[in-house]
Amino acid sequence: MKKIYTFLIAFLVFAGTATAQIASWNISDPAFNALGDVATTTTVEGLTIYSEGNVTVDANNKSLDGVDYTHRLKLGGSGNFDEGGLPVSRVLAFDVTGNVSITIMCMSSSGSADRLLNVAAGGSAEENLLGAADALGASLTATTFQYTGDATTIYLWSPSSGVNIYNIVVEEPVVPTVVGFFAKEKAMFETAATIAEDPLLELLKADPNFTVVENILTSVAATDEHDLSAYDVLVVQESFGSGDGILTPDGALGLAKLNKPVLYNKSYAFKSGRALADGSAATGSEAPGLNITVDPANQANDLFKGITFDANNEAQLFLAPTNDDGDANAANSVKALNYAREVSISTESTLLAVPTNVTEGHVVSICINDIPEGTVVGGETLAARMVTVGYNTGAILANGGRNMTQEGLTILRNAMYVLAGKEVPAELAEYATTTSIGFEPRILDIYTSNGSVVINDCEGKNVEVYSISGTKVFGQAATSSVVTVPVPSGIYIVVVDNAASKVIVK
Repeated sequence: MKKIYTFLIAFLVFAGTATAQIASWNISDPAFNALGDVATTTTVEGLTIYSEGNVTVDANNKSLDGVDYTHRLKLGGSGNFDEGGLPVSRVLAFDVTGNVSITIMCMSSSGSADRLLNVAAGGSAEENLLGAADALGASLTATTFQYTGDATTIYLWSPSSGVNIYNIVVEEPVVPTVVGFFAKEKAMFETAATIAEDPLLELLKADPNFTVVENILTSVAATDEHDLSAYDVLVVQESFGSGDGILTPDGALGLAKLNKPVLYNKSYAFKSGRALADGSAATGSEAPGLNITVDPANQANDLFKGITFDANNEAQLFLAPTNDDGDANAANSVKALNYAREVSISTESTLLAVPTNVTEGHVVSICINDIPEGTVVGGETLAARMVTVGYNTGAILANGGRNMTQEGLTILRNAMYVLAGKEVPAELAEYATTTSIGFEPRILDIYTSNGSVVINDCEGKNVEVYSISGTKVFGQAATSSVVTVPVPSGIYIVVVDNAASKVIVK
């Protein structure tokens, strides 16, 4: 019997960054909604509709992201191009002057069949494809593509059967914030996620607002050098040992050396001889509980945006306590939240949230804090803004990395948006839901070149490429031995018949 493995593709919900709109073609607008049957090729406000009497605009009510649509443009079938690659019918086209972000709201014309809408720059050939928008049968969906290059024409068409289009928006491109993600490699419990599967890391990697450089370290000496200049924002995760030299004042991740806004998750480092050098009595402690308490005056802070607090001003951040390795069922599984106490902080009112269950007599200095640049913390002057949290690594990674509540994940996501200077999403962060693709364990002959995924030895085989967010960006039977799929930077899953491999495009 053939053994089939299950390959999981994560679907993540993320917020877009506000960008300047360049053009928008809402089919519900008067310029479009009265077109009816489009008899010949027609241009409306810069959008060219290639038709031979087979494209139609009609009434249809749909809503997406708070926008109500009343009309749709029905392509009515597959797009047609002549032998020279020029559009003939069932194709939409518009010109762009350079780098843009393109968002398309569309759905399948069949309620029972999901379809795709090809998006290409400069022509219909395979090498021109930017990707394919999902056209689902059950719901209206928005897909965003990034085009980088010179002035060109963008073409949209269905490679197979009808797709209905409701809106096309062209904006200035998203400029992602470059995140330097620092963590220490460590072995985790068998049911826990690995350090490289940190849910915050997965969230950032799937969000087009961020580009992540992973620094999962095995050497953590004070003498190790790390250039932070390439990053816009930093993450220092809790998997480091609080006494690791890299976190000390002489280390590359010493508090005063973090010269970019940083999410700092290591409460136990706030101690003399560790991250601090002022000889104070500061130290870290575990909190025996899963909740934080936030004063009503702090609940409007963007770090808590999307979170609803209970009558006691509490929010639960974890599902269960664990040990440091992410085992929730061990005798020592008591960890989730931690904090630092007796830390001198020159700026007042930086503490925004505390663990609900704090050891009697302890005065919390650092748990969830927003500390401005220039603040002196335990004798160390911060070179940039710092948001601190007190999340145990085992608790973060337990249960396959799904032990945080949405509220716990939301605080991490919000912190990254705050530090990046981006508008914080209004909704709770969501974990990945998953879909499964069966595949045989096999190494595929794939590589990347000039912003493309190149798949070898695939003639006659079905080739599909998925983004890490679960969107199919390419899918067809290969007619040659080599298939080249242009894609934006990111992580992709390449599936050839029953085999799958992951590839990273820089």
